[in-house]
Amino acid sequence: MLVKNKGYPKGERIFKMEVFLIMKKKFFAVAMATTMALSTAMSASAATVEGAWWTQWTEGYELADGATLEFDVTVKGGDAVWNNVAAVFANAKTTGTKAPADEVGSSYKEYAVVRGDNWGWGGGDNKSVDGSDITYEGGIADEALGGDAGFIAMMKDAKLAVTITRSGNDVTYTYKATGANGSATTRTAKFSANMGDGCYVFFVPDTSTVTVDKKAAGDAGTTAAADTKKDNNATTAAAPADKKDNAATTAAAADKKDNKATTKATTKTSPKTGDVAPIAALGAVAVVACAGVVVSRKKVTE
Repeated sequence: MLVKNKGYPKGERIFKMEVFLIMKKKFFAVAMATTMALSTAMSASAATVEGAWWTQWTEGYELADGATLEFDVTVKGGDAVWNNVAAVFANAKTTGTKAPADEVGSSYKEYAVVRGDNWGWGGGDNKSVDGSDITYEGGIADEALGGDAGFIAMMKDAKLAVTITRSGNDVTYTYKATGANGSATTRTAKFSANMGDGCYVFFVPDTSTVTVDKKAAGDAGTTAAADTKKDNNATTAAAPADKKDNAATTAAAADKKDNKATTKATTKTSPKTGDVAPIAALGAVAVVACAGVVVSRKKVTE
């Protein structure tokens, strides 16, 4: 129990106060450093992009030869089969702060763009940049979904467990999707291209909101979708070419209904947001600790 300072010499009281102030400064310095570290980690782990086609992009994630990337992706889709999420495979690392071609320059190249609805391009409709086929199984062609309308309804609010693997020049991109409406499907897309310059993947919304959370290596995580009852091993024909002509390279900030333009759109980006709950909790702890320090100071100086 602390006693009043009445019996302490004045010099000792001053010394105790100086020690107290030094400890308080160190405490707040550590708390601030921890908060900043947590904020950086959380922002890096999850990113939200939204808006029209080719107006926002996540950062690019390296897909090394022999590697597997896993993501938890949340989609709030729109009214067309393509209004959800597209994965773009390119030869350079990008930050998502501006249009990829503007950021990288003339060396920027896309191996393939793969939409959620079994459609893509790179060197032509459903062709990679080298002209090889982009093939699809499941997804929108899953009869259990009930056609385009069922696929759109699922993607209005869906969680996707995404797995992307690379073996040499071959890429396999699978998502297991579960909609808030209870619909579920598994979609696998495959393509090949000469990736001698390296490979990176980033995600793009299309009149939609997309949140991407990259799993740490070795993190099994939770599966966003139950296995579908349908046998998805049957080869799925590519989704009907919709009203958008996607034959062009995606360097294009195209009008939604015409993706033939080259992707050079200049856009504004909004901050990529992560879960800030842990940071708020840390702030609360800091406030409580500060209150404790103030009480202690009062007792020491009485």
